[in-house]
Amino acid sequence: MREETEQVDSDKPSSTNDYQLQKENQKEQRRLARRLEQLEAQIEDLDSQISQLQEAMQATNDAGELMESQQQIDQLTAAQEAFMLEWEELAEKV
Repeated sequence: MREETEQVDSDKPSSTNDYQLQKENQKEQRRLARRLEQLEAQIEDLDSQISQLQEAMQATNDAGELMESQQQIDQLTAAQEAFMLEWEELAEKV
């Protein structure tokens, strides 16, 4: 009888650890999903900004404005590519 009690007691920590591990995994999945949503929003925002700059470039003939706009587009594109790379890495984990 005592052996049965010890066996049951030894099973409890395992099931508790499984539950905690499951909760931690769920928490991590939620965190990843939130980050993916943030990245998607940031990528869309950058895409919108790039489009606006491209439209502004078509509306001007000023070389200085064109160069400045192109530099901004280059910076935004680099940031967008970094967000896309992070998004791809996180999407593989989800």
